[in-house]
Amino acid sequence: MSNNTVDAEQARATASSRWQSAAKPDSPAAWVKRAAEVAEILNIDAVERDYEKKSTFAEVKLLKDAGLVNILGPREYGGGGETWQTSYQITTEVAKADGSIGHLLGNHYSWFWSSQILGTPEQAKRWLREFTEGNYYLGGAVNPRNADMIARDIGDELVFNGDKFFSTGGVVSDVTVLEGVLEDDSKTHVFAFVSTHDRGISFKGDWDVIGQRLTESGGCVITNVHVPWDHIAGWVDKKLTPRDAYHDFILPPVQLQFAAVHVGVGLGAIEAAAEYTRTRTRAWPYGGDDKIKATDEWYIREGYGRLQAKLWAAEALVNKTATQVSKLIHAPRKELTQEARGEVAVQVAASKAIAIEAALEASSKIFEVMGASSSLTKYGFDRFFRNTRGKFPSQVGILKCRRMSFVHQAAKEFEAANEKYAASFNKGDLPLPPGRKVAIVACMDARLDPAKVLGLEEGDAHVIRNAGGRTVEALRSLVISQQLLGTREIVIIHHTDCGMLTFTDEALRGQIKEGELKSNADHIAFLPFNDVKQSVLDDIAVLRASPLLLDVPVTGYIYEVKTGKIVKV
Repeated sequence: MSNNTVDAEQARATASSRWQSAAKPDSPAAWVKRAAEVAEILNIDAVERDYEKKSTFAEVKLLKDAGLVNILGPREYGGGGETWQTSYQITTEVAKADGSIGHLLGNHYSWFWSSQILGTPEQAKRWLREFTEGNYYLGGAVNPRNADMIARDIGDELVFNGDKFFSTGGVVSDVTVLEGVLEDDSKTHVFAFVSTHDRGISFKGDWDVIGQRLTESGGCVITNVHVPWDHIAGWVDKKLTPRDAYHDFILPPVQLQFAAVHVGVGLGAIEAAAEYTRTRTRAWPYGGDDKIKATDEWYIREGYGRLQAKLWAAEALVNKTATQVSKLIHAPRKELTQEARGEVAVQVAASKAIAIEAALEASSKIFEVMGASSSLTKYGFDRFFRNTRGKFPSQVGILKCRRMSFVHQAAKEFEAANEKYAASFNKGDLPLPPGRKVAIVACMDARLDPAKVLGLEEGDAHVIRNAGGRTVEALRSLVISQQLLGTREIVIIHHTDCGMLTFTDEALRGQIKEGELKSNADHIAFLPFNDVKQSVLDDIAVLRASPLLLDVPVTGYIYEVKTGKIVKV
């Protein structure tokens, strides 16, 4: 048993004793603080537990002792009396230390509240009190996509038999949510909440994956589990009570819990990496501008800044969506319409897609700012990437974004135009490296078409575009272009009448803060300028000074939007 394991056991015991005698948190901020205390304890032996694939009984008990398991339950039943919005914040906080435990907690919140969504009013009231007073942790043997569990009617009871591939949290749960199809009607799904200790429930222990290794998501076998008809969610006298939009509101809240997990894992990766950089990473001695500390290196600061900014943006989007989800889920159920559900489902899908991308980038790029030694297995930094990648394949957030229920008119026009283009397309054999070995950094302005302006064909050049054509934002692409694809020349194109001349950082940040978004963008440099020629010179200087780029020819131009001509700077 390692020192960290012993320390974690002692920390759990001390904290549980302290929480038992302390007053229950009485505000969202206080609950998030409690979650941060839990995360601090989880972090003590997070690397060891992940490496050993240690079962999470002790960690789930810690969640219970902290009161996090029943925060959605009423305070009169011993719960936290909190909203779903608070639950998302707690999930993120816990996932910073351990993505698997954050996942287990977020999943539990979804199963806990599914009793309120699926049950009759009488069932919902009974289960809410039972689960809250019992401080129960819920797992689920559910996959409505498959008819892999049969519920047979034997009179007053249904008998469940089947085999579920996934049963997240089942092993460590008190209550298991069963989902099956009626024996004589494979299209009708039924749900029940049963004791995990029922002798007919057994777990395979076959969860062997690269990430989220501690979510206890292996399969389970259900053998002759008897459930009275009055315990089947939403059924009265063997008839399903009328369904409404609220009954369809299970997936959006749980999918946003997954987004909260991704944000937490990404933020946790940044926090852990930053501590390593502060205490272990050494400054680079061969750059010509030697620093004493690694934290003074510009590329390290920039690297962390970019990753942090993207994660903050993802977190802000998840929080904004959480506000809407929480509002809908706690409102009188008759107020929820299918239209409102559809709109928030799109917001959830977008939030999850952004969270996944930000977490994947952060968890993989932290090694670039920590240094080679950070890849040693004893540090366990790979767990952040594995947890993100391990969770991502089971989610379809990005696919949902591509298949949202609305398609803008421009997209339809693009699809029609592409059909004509593809009909005569004959350049499918072009090589990956650009034929003219040049990378072009240009402004995103719609009036500037680099291909037409410079006489380019497909396969000729890399064209990197952003607002203003700023090279500091193009560095990542330029490094890839040179190192992996062989470009040996760079061209910069700015233009007259540029939108970057029309604002300042302060003005745009103020607009974002005071406008519809109500968000803080003080951490973002939008890189405006007040002189086009000087902006080109400045961007050339950025390229010349970068130790990440080769010493290649760099040419700057100003494109005149009124004449179509380029002027060399």
